[in-house]
Amino acid sequence: MKGLYVESSPVPRKRLLVLSNGAGEDAIASRILKRLPPEVSAQVVCCPLVGHGSALAAHFELAGPRVLPPSGGLFRESWRLALRDLLQGVVTGHLRQLFWLRRHHSEVALVLAVGDLFPVLWAKWAGLGPVVFVGTAKSVHHHPYSAVERRVLRNSAAISLVRDEPTATELRKYGVAADWLGNAMMDEVEPIGVELRFHPDSQVLTLFPGSRDQAPEVLPFQLQAVLSVRERLKRVEAGIAAAPGTDLVRFLAPSQAEGWVFRAGSESHCLGTLERDGLRVPVLVGCLGDLLARSTVALGQAGTANEQAAGAGVPVVAFDSRTGHGLRWYRKRQKGLLGEAVSVVPHVISDVSQELYMLLTDEAERGRRARIGIERMGPSGGTQRMAEVIAGHWNH
Repeated sequence: MKGLYVESSPVPRKRLLVLSNGAGEDAIASRILKRLPPEVSAQVVCCPLVGHGSALAAHFELAGPRVLPPSGGLFRESWRLALRDLLQGVVTGHLRQLFWLRRHHSEVALVLAVGDLFPVLWAKWAGLGPVVFVGTAKSVHHHPYSAVERRVLRNSAAISLVRDEPTATELRKYGVAADWLGNAMMDEVEPIGVELRFHPDSQVLTLFPGSRDQAPEVLPFQLQAVLSVRERLKRVEAGIAAAPGTDLVRFLAPSQAEGWVFRAGSESHCLGTLERDGLRVPVLVGCLGDLLARSTVALGQAGTANEQAAGAGVPVVAFDSRTGHGLRWYRKRQKGLLGEAVSVVPHVISDVSQELYMLLTDEAERGRRARIGIERMGPSGGTQRMAEVIAGHWNH
């Protein structure tokens, strides 16, 4: 890999092309694609529009240019991040993707676009189609689809599979072919039977440092918040949900610099434990459902994982450095989507630990927020039903 772009082999003729625009979207696409019939999945080729596409690369062929923005796709957070993206050639990189798609438009039989309208627009402007759109970013609960976006979907997508029934109902009022088939995000949180070594009487906090470049710096703060809570509640433990493919050396270095000792593990789902002041925190991968099933509250700076926790009935605490002056764009969006299932507090240890303490000790409030999260996210099973829709369009 060199520079901003990554080129792969050209697309063979008549394929199912997947366009996604972020790590969470890649993971959702991968889960749907795994449910396709063999004759359809054999024709899949993926072009991640933002990032490396690691979740897709593990199972499917990648093709086309990759764009690796310094902001990790969060350029709306600040003008500095947007400027860094511009200076690194992100706009040029996306245009390069568009030209690549145009060159190969005759080789594509069907497009699966996952995320917001960006992949839908790129498919339309490249002359690709038909398009099955899985919309993960918008809802009537927060930033509903605008009149312009509804028109794009009406004219560009054969079917739009959105994140909740009220959004599907609203889109259908305006002539958009829209449906809600369940939430694809929730299929990943089914427990798989991994034994987690927490004390039976402990309350467990799930830590989501996130999958972006900020995760190594986020983790020490989260660990310190756990230690702060344990000063008041001794029966509290924590588990770290690491993103697949995490570079452990880079991920753990800032925490080790603050006195945490890492001991490597030998189990496939436990990469090891971080230890300090009598607390052992396992670093877990590939067993999110088991961890959430054992957890009381999540402390999360993630995108998709925060939403999955809320949908699993685990209230989420997030922090934002601009709380009190208006939330940053991404956290404000997530708050709008999840409502009171996620609380956003200032990026201050005392504030974070107090919110965690309140949720750990107030069972009624915890239950109320859990019900909100389950209602906002909806049931699992969406990936199978979405795969059936995609297979139906492929066969037609």
